Amino acid sequence: MDIATVSVYKDQDAIDLVGADGKDGVVFIQTKSFTKQQYQSFFKSQSKDFAKVLNADPDESQMQYILNGRTLTENFEGDLGLINASTFKELKIIDAETLKKDYNITDKKVGVLITSDKPDNLYKANKKF
Repeated sequence: MDIATVSVYKDQDAIDLVGADGKDGVVFIQTKSFTKQQYQSFFKSQSKDFAKVLNADPDESQMQYILNGRTLTENFEGDLGLINASTFKELKIIDAETLKKDYNITDKKVGVLITSDKPDNLYKANKKF
């Protein structure tokens, strides 16, 4: 499945998003590949270290994302895509040795520790984000 996020807008929010055509509501679907480009671009703008690591391995295969202490293993693009300038706090790159010692992860070369507030509009944010 290539869907990262599905957002439903109604009333004035939908009209604000797409104009008068949104009067009956709007369903906004973001693919994983689009969301990946979005969060990568944002993280590169926030961290030169992240940009350096990403340039070394653009497919992220050797990167392990850890969001607010939670190791992201699959279908995490939507979570990372929700991070923006108002929720972002910090991004730190850690090496393989630290990743192994602190998180018991042995199959990745680099860790990306992200600290973020929970988005206000995230349903049941305490359980997921």
